[in-house]
Amino acid sequence: PLLRLCFNNSVFTTGLNNSFGSPAQAIAQVSNGVVTGIQITYAGVGYLAPPLIEIFGDGAGAVAEATVSGSGQITAINVINGGSGYRPIPPTNTCATVVISTGKIENILYR
Repeated sequence: PLLRLCFNNSVFTTGLNNSFGSPAQAIAQVSNGVVTGIQITYAGVGYLAPPLIEIFGDGAGAVAEATVSGSGQITAINVINGGSGYRPIPPTNTCATVVISTGKIENILYR
C-alpha cells in the first residue's frame, strides 16, 4: 500500500518545549541557464536533520542537498545537478528560487 503525506511547512518548531526555530534562506547563482551554486544568506536555527532543498524557476532538473551542523544550522548547500534552462523571469529577473523546507514529522500512525 502507498501512504501519501502532505505537510504544511509554515510552522517551524524545535526542541522538547516546542520553541520556535527560524527557517534558513538562500539564493541560487545561475550561469548560462545552469545553477552553479547556492549561497546561504541566513543559516537558520533548529534543524535536526538536513532539510529538503527545492529549486524553482523557468528551468528544470536542478538538485541540491544541505549539510546541517550539530547546533542545528545549515552550514552548506551543495549543488548535485545544476539542471538547465533557468533564465531571468520578469519583473524580478530571478533565474531560480531556492526553497528550504521547514517541515518536521513527529508521529505517523498507520493502520
